[in-house]
Amino acid sequence: CNGMGGSYWLSQSDSALVIPGIGQNEAGCAEAVMASEQFLTSTLIGIVYFEIDGEILTLRSAAGATLTFEKQ
Repeated sequence: CNGMGGSYWLSQSDSALVIPGIGQNEAGCAEAVMASEQFLTSTLIGIVYFEIDGEILTLRSAAGATLTFEKQ
């Protein structure tokens, strides 16, 4: 429901990815949507590793959370 944006630093030599912060607008969304957005935002900020395998992007946080995206 909210728009998000931010910057990142990428090092392909050691597959390091740093997302220092994410900005977003604060629209009044449904509580479940807001909870999902908060989870996504906090997980993305903690990402330290990425892997690209074909059309699948995997992001991993220092805490062990994993996000997987597949090209559609």
